[in-house]
This record gives sequence, C-alpha cells and structure tokens, in this order.
Amino acid sequence: MTKHRRSLALAVLVSLGALLSIVAPTPRAVEAAATLQLSPASIPAGTAIRVTGYGFRPGDTALVSVTVSTRAAPRKLEITVGVRPKGSFSAFLGIPENTLPGTYVVSAQDFHGHIATHDLTVLPLVFLRVGTTAGPVGVVAGHSFYLRGTGFLPLENVSVSVSFPLYGGNAMVLNQTERASSEGNLSTLSFAVPPSARRGAATVTATGAGSLRVARARLTVSYQPALRLGAAVIRPGTSVTVLGSAFVPFSHVRVAMTIPLSNGLRETIERDAATGSAGGFTAMLPVPSTVRPGVYTVSATDLRGGFQAFARVRVAVHPSLSIQPGVTQPGQTVLLLGGGFAARVTVSIVARFPLTIGGARVVTTSALTQANGSFATRVT
Repeated sequence: MTKHRRSLALAVLVSLGALLSIVAPTPRAVEAAATLQLSPASIPAGTAIRVTGYGFRPGDTALVSVTVSTRAAPRKLEITVGVRPKGSFSAFLGIPENTLPGTYVVSAQDFHGHIATHDLTVLPLVFLRVGTTAGPVGVVAGHSFYLRGTGFLPLENVSVSVSFPLYGGNAMVLNQTERASSEGNLSTLSFAVPPSARRGAATVTATGAGSLRVARARLTVSYQPALRLGAAVIRPGTSVTVLGSAFVPFSHVRVAMTIPLSNGLRETIERDAATGSAGGFTAMLPVPSTVRPGVYTVSATDLRGGFQAFARVRVAVHPSLSIQPGVTQPGQTVLLLGGGFAARVTVSIVARFPLTIGGARVVTTSALTQANGSFATRVT
C-alpha cells in the first residue's frame, strides 16, 4: 500500500470513529424507587398525618389511600395530590376518630405505575374528663397508648398516674406531669404498658395541682401472642419447631397438638417451654411416625396468663421409588432406593418379576427408613 493509500485509509477510520461517537446511544438514567414517609407514623385515632412522597413522576397526580377498620365496617380514605417537578409531594391525611387500634398500610400511586407504601400504627386513646371515669379502654401488654384530658384549671400542672398490676404480685405505677393549656386541656401524652402487666383491669388518675380536680379512667389489659412454625409441612417421625412471641415474660407455655394415629387412636403431644424477658420461647414438638397425614392445629397456652395462640401445620408424605440399574439381566441384584416416606418406619416392598415360561416370581422384603425418610435395599 502506498503512502497516499495509507493516509486515505487512516482518514476513513478516523471519520468512522467520529460518526460512531455521534450516534452512540446516551445511557438512560435509572429511576429511583418511589418512597413514602409518614409524620407521625404512630398516632391516636382522630389525628391528621403528613404524607410525603419521593420518586414519583413529575406532573402526575398521586392517589394516597388507606383502608382503616371501624366498629361499623372498613372505611377507605383517599386523597389526591399533584407531584412537584422534582418528583415529590406532600399532603395531609385525616384518620377518623372511630378508627380501631391496629397497623394499617398507607399507599401512594401515580399514573405511571410508581407505588410506595408505609405502615401507620393507630394506638388506643384514653380521653379524661374531670369529674368522670372513662373507659374501659383496651390496651395491649408491651404496647403504648395515648392520653388526653380536659376540665382542668388553665395552665395548672396536672399529675397523671397509671397503675398496672403485675403477675409477680406487685404493681407498676407510671407517672407524668403536664401543664394544662390556657383552655384547661391536656395535650397528648404517651404511656407504655409493661410487658408483664396482669391481664385485666388497670387504672388512670389525673389530678390538678392547684384545683385538685380529678379525672379517672379504667383500662383493660390484654395480650396479643403469636405462634410461628419452623416449617409449614413436615413428615411423620420428625419434629416441628414452634416459636412464640408476646407471651407473659418469665412464664411457662404449654405447647400441644392432638393427632390421629394409624391404629385409630388419638394422641396429644405436649411440651412445656419457658418464656424470656420479652415473652418469647422456642419449643420442639415431636411427631410420631404413625401419625396420619393431614392438617393439625398447634396450640400454646400461657400457664400464667391463661391465654392461647394457635398455628397450623401439615403432615404429609411424598414417597418415591427408583431402581438401579434401570436395565438388568435375569438373576441380577438390583438396588431399590426410596425417599419421601415417614421417618424411622418399616416399609413393605413387593417386587413382581414376569417369567418367560409364564407366571411371575414375587419377592417380598422390607426396609427401615432413615431420619430423612429414605431407605436403600437390594432385591434379586
């Protein structure tokens, strides 16, 4: 190639490189996932919350919604708000006064499919009025509740005392002092129910320091225990792990399951477990190898509090059988491999071999399954 041709070829390559750089696609920006914030995220009923969203489509209209429970029926609350040029929005959402305590999911969605959610916790509210006794108001051990009041002297200090009987025989008294407003009202106070509060009655007393005016309320303490199983499906002859939470701290829990056996009888399996400082426990419940497949209920009874929690477990077998080798010669020994049977049980095996002269040779044997429900045996 001459010098002129080499220069021409170089010019073509340079031009082609410049053209490619011009038409190369611009990388697309990765959109951040939409998020939602609530302020506050824990409220008494009858409160408005600020809902703030980020990562939504600018110029869209976002639909903010939540479905709350009331004594009458579930109620869906919805508001719409415009999304700002930078993809954010902010709006207030009012929660009705008749909303039941619980955890609800607030969601926001724009027209382009951007969705975000956030949990909202509605806690019980105790409202005090001077000269009356309110309640009873239900509260949950280990959870909080809110308190408001009215009827006190303007700007006087008000002492609020909440007394919870404990399972140990004593009582825990929680005290707060709050200055009344110029209208004689108490702003929202928060109290935490002790995890070891005795199930049943507790009392609230609020006293004005200057006026000696008194307002009272009655509380009813309950527990909300929960059970979780280590596996939803188990085989006969194995064990199920039972995990409990929100029981009475330092108590004892009886875990039980009643099951039918293959001989027609019924058996109740029980194990006792001790709870820790947070009211949790772990127990292993053995399941006999002779249990019939089915769905059964596991119960956990707090022996101190007297309340229960439940969970369901399925007992099932999925047996399988394979032969090695798959092709054999007359008189050859084969290996039978079984799996998915109950643990540590005897499996009866019947093998039928057709004969060339007619009829068949029937071989019977048995094998004991391992802890994982498998077995291996040889047949000739």
